[in-house]
Amino acid sequence: MTIGNADDSSAQASIGWTAVTDGFSFTFTKSGLAADTNTFWGIIATDRVNNLAFTDADGPATANNSFKITIDGKDPKIGEARTGIGWNAAKKQEKVDRNSIKLIFTGDGAAPATASFDHLDAGTLSLEDFRVEVSSTNATVVALSSFIHPNLKFAETTGPKNLAGDPIETRNVVYLQLENPLSSSAKPLVNLIGNIKDLAQNPPAPHSKAAVDKIDPGMTLTLTGQASSRPVAFGQTVGTSNGKVTIRVVTDENLGTPPTLRLLDATSNVDIVRVNAISAAITMSPVSGLTNTWENSVSATGVNLPGLIIVHVVGTDSNGNIGALPGITSYAAANKVPSGIVSGSPETTGDLVDLKKASDAGALLEFDNAISKGSGDATSGFKLTPNLGGSSTTTTESSAPFIRINFAETQEYISTAITADKRSFGSPAVSVEVDSHNSVTLTAVLLDGVDVSGAVGTIGVDGTDYGFVLATSGLSVGTHTLEVNAVDEVGNTFTANQKFIFVVKARAAYSVPLSPGWNLISVPGMPADPAIDAVLGADHPATEVWTFDQNATAGPWLISRRAAGEAWSGDVTEIVPGRGYWILTGSFDALKTLIPERAAAATFPTYAISAGWNLVGVDDAQQTKVGSVGSTASADTYLASISWTVGYTFDTQSNTWTKLTPKASTVAVAANGKGLWVWATKAGTLAP
Repeated sequence: MTIGNADDSSAQASIGWTAVTDGFSFTFTKSGLAADTNTFWGIIATDRVNNLAFTDADGPATANNSFKITIDGKDPKIGEARTGIGWNAAKKQEKVDRNSIKLIFTGDGAAPATASFDHLDAGTLSLEDFRVEVSSTNATVVALSSFIHPNLKFAETTGPKNLAGDPIETRNVVYLQLENPLSSSAKPLVNLIGNIKDLAQNPPAPHSKAAVDKIDPGMTLTLTGQASSRPVAFGQTVGTSNGKVTIRVVTDENLGTPPTLRLLDATSNVDIVRVNAISAAITMSPVSGLTNTWENSVSATGVNLPGLIIVHVVGTDSNGNIGALPGITSYAAANKVPSGIVSGSPETTGDLVDLKKASDAGALLEFDNAISKGSGDATSGFKLTPNLGGSSTTTTESSAPFIRINFAETQEYISTAITADKRSFGSPAVSVEVDSHNSVTLTAVLLDGVDVSGAVGTIGVDGTDYGFVLATSGLSVGTHTLEVNAVDEVGNTFTANQKFIFVVKARAAYSVPLSPGWNLISVPGMPADPAIDAVLGADHPATEVWTFDQNATAGPWLISRRAAGEAWSGDVTEIVPGRGYWILTGSFDALKTLIPERAAAATFPTYAISAGWNLVGVDDAQQTKVGSVGSTASADTYLASISWTVGYTFDTQSNTWTKLTPKASTVAVAANGKGLWVWATKAGTLAP
């Protein structure tokens, strides 16, 4: 056996050679080994034919290496104390914590960067071993609540990690937990006063170590909106001057240099929010007479678009700690919602945005420099109801139409990137409004030069617009002009009144198409003049009109006839809603009759139904075009108020009947302009 430079120490065996399985053992004592130096040793064996074998400390390798013994002769002392670093036991990783001080023990307290770690005997540690004072010049005791000694050894993948996620050794580390948080610039004095020991049972003498400041500077932000709305501080009262937002930052400790301000344009990308554009960095200006206070006024200059802006400020204290306002986290994998920020992260395009954190910190503002008309028909921002549809959305037959006035306040920042005015994300979900100032006040509503603002109702945010409705009345046939102006919540207004020109047209006659032959038809409302000679005038080629009423004195069939150009004669004297009619004609000339609008307050009509066969018409308050589904999508819908078993409609051109049965007639056979044969099982009332 060899130890140091001695060739053979086997003679020093205190217990002689003893045979063991596949070898021998012996015990010896070696004195005089130097402390804190390396002593190497190994064993040489010879078999019966003089083959030599050597022990090898690192296994099969090219060279045989000696084993090493190190005698620990140094006491464990605090090599460094760092404020603001705590321990997350669940994650086995360090965390940012103002209530914590990290203690690193080294041999004789040498600097950790140059000394070996001194592993502690966990059984010798207690909270009473430590006393923390405010500073090296202030002996006021800082209250401790507990301590954590992870006692985990270094491991590349599964072992303990530091704040950056790198592997660390913690068998020489203690985290002191304080009852109250430390200030950003705190440098408390840590005193070791107990009888702790390292694994070699070396006890250190009582000693002290001043902590190193590792706490980032804290920041308080105040935004003040100014000007008639242009830039608007998120949640702040709108000011009255020059279209800028004043940004003030107060730090809780001295900074080595003034903080840096950037304005970030936040955009949406699928289900996450990222930084889109970055303004030029602005070095903030100190406020005269105030400590640790900086202020700048900013506008939309340097930011791509008006809209939601994130105020991001980064500052470095005199000890090199970097503090930043919340809201920006370093780039992460796509579709990953940010859970926090990386302190002092260098914000770049593509970085993730936590709008909730930024909002809570008051770090959101808006640059709103426009008021926009919203969705409408032919003229953006206005919608006339009712209208003739198609290319005639600005034309109505009503003398009292409604006009919707829309403003796109909730859509001002919508784009291919920002797809919604509210962003919701995270679990539990949080929601932040992109445009928080989206209400509008009308300042002028003139109809044909007359103020009609008293006839306007406010709808507010409805879908994608902020809207109002104007109720008109007694409009004459002809062209009318509506003029509108407004101011949005932050003061934007139109430089000139916005105009909407629409036409009130005389009500056209309702048209029911006819084909040569017999036609089974009806009218959807009461004609202005229901007389048969008015509905089917002398110039119409129809020659016979039949209807069916089993309760009529002259019935059940009621018939009127005429020769060409003459007046009608017979039992049918009127064409009225609710009744079906057979009309015989020799041409395609439609039945045309004026049907006035049904008054909103009028009672909706009902029609008596007899047991047995009834020839009924389709009454429709909407008076939709013939053949349209309207409010009568099926016989089931239209005949819901009576008890019936079978019905029929007739198509003249195909000369075919369509049979209807309850719960099977899902097609739009009971449409306007149609007449229906219906078999009722009992008398009742048809309520269309």
